[in-house]
Amino acid sequence: MAGFIAGHRSVSNVDRWGRQARCAMGALQREKHTFSHAPAGVDLVVNSTPRIRLNDPAVNVVIPDVEQRSMLEHSSAPIVATQFGGDREALVYRSLYDFVPTGATMLSGRMFNAPIREDIVHTVVKWQLLSRRAGTASTKSRAEVSYSGRKIAPQKGRGRARHGDRGAPLFRGGGRSHGPKPRDWSYPLNKNVRRNGLRSALTSKYAAGRLWIVQTAELPPDAKSQSDLVDAMVRLGFESTLVIDWDHAGERKISPHFEKAAFKLENVLAMPPNGLNCYDMLSFQHLIISLPALHKLERRFLKYTSLC
Repeated sequence: MAGFIAGHRSVSNVDRWGRQARCAMGALQREKHTFSHAPAGVDLVVNSTPRIRLNDPAVNVVIPDVEQRSMLEHSSAPIVATQFGGDREALVYRSLYDFVPTGATMLSGRMFNAPIREDIVHTVVKWQLLSRRAGTASTKSRAEVSYSGRKIAPQKGRGRARHGDRGAPLFRGGGRSHGPKPRDWSYPLNKNVRRNGLRSALTSKYAAGRLWIVQTAELPPDAKSQSDLVDAMVRLGFESTLVIDWDHAGERKISPHFEKAAFKLENVLAMPPNGLNCYDMLSFQHLIISLPALHKLERRFLKYTSLC
């Protein structure tokens, strides 16, 4: 019989479905090709680096000694990640009320040309929302409700269901089984994850064309505060806007008149550069940053050397 000799199955590299069997070592092997123009002592291997024969006198191989390798391994030079592009250019507008370009400025690539990582942004937003939870929900168990612990009916003889005290979770007004208790929902998140989430959100705003740079966010002297701000947003066609402003001389860190105008508006939120976060950037359609706030943001990120 073909394939069987003395009751034993013949050794073959074809399985029972007729497919070629491949071993684990076979996946690591590469087919070698020898070329006539290849130099002596070098084997050219497809999809692999050339292997050099150390006994070839024409090949000079320099191997670092123990002291040099120790210096390389214990080098104290800081490692700076470079996973961001070059600087980007953006127009600078005069103000929200006089929205005309007056020049251009360069945006730091560390902030506005970083990899857009949706997974990191999702992680940061989830961390923000859980940190904002009050965690004050509380219910009473059957031991905490104000009822007597007396058994309300005999165990047997009535032909009805068995019951204990009046505070059982089965009854209306009884205790809650496995109910919520006050707890802290916040948890620590790595600083680099938070920074990279912020950089991803800023880069996404720039790529979507919803990032605007203005010289100042302050209201003009003859403005009527809130009504003029609403008219400016309607004129620009901005449904919702997050404004990042910084006032060097003010105590509130935001231009006082603009903060007063945007205080009662639901679709406009003003905050200083230190308050910029992923959740608010995703909640509002457009992002407006004043030049003083932009410079403060860039100074904040220039000191970080572990961005990735």
